[in-house]
Amino acid sequence: NDNEMFILLLIILPLISADNNNNTSIIYIHEELPPNSLLLSSISSTNSLQWLPSSATYQKYFRLNQNQSLSTTNERIDREEFCEKNLCNCSYCVLTLNFLQTFATNNISIRTIQIVIEDINDHSPVFKQPLIKLPIAENVPIGYEIPLEPAVDSDYGSLSIQNYELHPLINNPFRLIKSGKPVLKLVEPLDRETKANYLLQLIAYDGGSPPLSGQQKIEIIVTDVNDNPPVFDRSIYQQSIPENEKTDSVVLQIHASDRDEDENGRISYSIDDPSSTFRINEQTGEIFLLKSLDYEKTRSYSISITARDHGVPQLNNYAQLIIDVTDVNDNTPNILITEINGTHHNDQPISLFECTPKGTSLFYVYVTDEDSGENGRVSCTLNDTQLNLVYLTLNAYSLQISGSPAFDYEREQSVDIELKCTDHGLPSLSKTVLFHIELEDCNDNPPDIISPLPFNETMQVSYEITVIPFVITQFVVDDRDRFQPKNFTYSFTVTPSLDLSLTNNGTLILNSMPFALGLYTIN
Repeated sequence: NDNEMFILLLIILPLISADNNNNTSIIYIHEELPPNSLLLSSISSTNSLQWLPSSATYQKYFRLNQNQSLSTTNERIDREEFCEKNLCNCSYCVLTLNFLQTFATNNISIRTIQIVIEDINDHSPVFKQPLIKLPIAENVPIGYEIPLEPAVDSDYGSLSIQNYELHPLINNPFRLIKSGKPVLKLVEPLDRETKANYLLQLIAYDGGSPPLSGQQKIEIIVTDVNDNPPVFDRSIYQQSIPENEKTDSVVLQIHASDRDEDENGRISYSIDDPSSTFRINEQTGEIFLLKSLDYEKTRSYSISITARDHGVPQLNNYAQLIIDVTDVNDNTPNILITEINGTHHNDQPISLFECTPKGTSLFYVYVTDEDSGENGRVSCTLNDTQLNLVYLTLNAYSLQISGSPAFDYEREQSVDIELKCTDHGLPSLSKTVLFHIELEDCNDNPPDIISPLPFNETMQVSYEITVIPFVITQFVVDDRDRFQPKNFTYSFTVTPSLDLSLTNNGTLILNSMPFALGLYTIN
C-alpha cells in the first residue's frame, strides 16, 4: 500500500549515489527485499529507455517500469545465489544494469545502475556431520590437541562464523581452543578404566544480531596406543592453475606426517570435492585434474583434504586446498549489431542514399569478450574511412557516416566495409563483420551543357537575308545523376532586349529582327 511504499523510499533513497556525469547511479540494498520493491523512482529524464543486451540476465530480478522507475520482480534477491552463479563477486556483490537512453536520433547515451547487494544474516552455521566419534588413546599427554572440522556458514564477513563454545564444562577433560578452526585440547589425564567415553556438544555462532548457531555432538572414545594424528605441512594449500591445464595432470602434491611408526604412522589421503573435478592418490598425496577447467564458469575451488593413519584407533587431520583458475585467451570477441530502434540487425544488404548527411548513425555495435583482463579488452577498426565508430561507453559504439570521403553513387554503386574487433590477449583473437552497402542515387550533380561548348561564342546574323523565325542554336544537356529525371527547364537573359524564345527541347529562336543593328549578349 502507499504507506509501505513511503517507508521503503525512506530506507532506500539515502543509499543512492551517482558519479560526476550522472550516467551512473549506485544503489545499496539488502538481500531478501520484498517482491516488487521500488529501488529508483526515475532512471532517466527521457521516455526512450531500454535494456542493453549485456544486462539481459538481470531482467529476471529487476523490472524497468513504464514510468522509467526501477523495481524488483517477484524473484528472490539472494546474495548467495548471485555469488554461486558468478553474477557478482562473493566478497563485494555488485550487479551492473546498463540501459540505452535516447534523447534524439543523434543524442544517445548509456545509463548505468550499479546495485550493491549487502548480506543479511539468513544462514545458520552448519556442521557437515551432526555427530562425530573421535577415538582417543588413553596415554595421550595433557595438552594434546584434536583438530575439528569447522562448521560452514553461507553468509560472508562479520555474518559468518565468529565463535565456538563447548559444553559441558564440568566433568569434561577437554577445553576448546578458539583459533581459526575449532581445536579440542586435553587439560586433564584420561583413564579408560575410569571413564571410557565423553559426549560433548560443539556450538558455532555467527556474527549476526542476534547470532545464529549450529550444533554438533562429539563422542570421545578413549582407547589405547595410537596417540599421534597426522599433521599436514600447512593448514591451507593454495595453487593457481591455467584454465587450459590438461586433464590427468598433477596440479599439486600435499604431504602430512605422523610421529607414530608402522601402521600407526602410515597415512592415507582423501578429498571432499563436490564438483568431482579433482582426485587424489591416497598413498602419494598427488592431486590430479579430472575435468577440463573453464575460468568463465568457475574461477576457484575449495577442497577439504583428510589425512588418516592406519592405527587402532584411526586418527585423522584436515587441511584446506584452494585452487584458483587463471584466465587464458580462449574466447573470441562477440559482436552484436542492432538497428537504431534496438532490433537485431539481420545481416541483409544496407540500402543508403549517397547524400545521407555526415554524422548519421546507421547501427549500434556492442562488443563483449568472456575472457578477463587484457584477454577481454577489445578494440575495433573499420577498413574504410567513409564510416567511423563513435565511442559510447565501454565496448559500445555508434556506426556513423564520416563524410571523409563522402559516398558517391556516380563513382561506385556498392561498398563492402569490414568491421574487425580484436582482443588484447597473447595471442590475440578477433572477429570480423562485413557490411554490404547498396548506394542509391541522389540529385547531387548540376546539368552539363554539352553543345554548344559552355564558353563565350559569337554568331553573326545577316539582317537582310536571314529568314525569320531563325534558329540560333539548340542546346544539348546531360546530367551525371543516373536515375534522376532527364527533364530540364531553361531560362535566359539578353542584353539589350531582343525578341527571343527558348523551347522545351532547348532550341533558341530569334522571332523578329531588332530595330537597331549591333552586339547582343545572351546568357
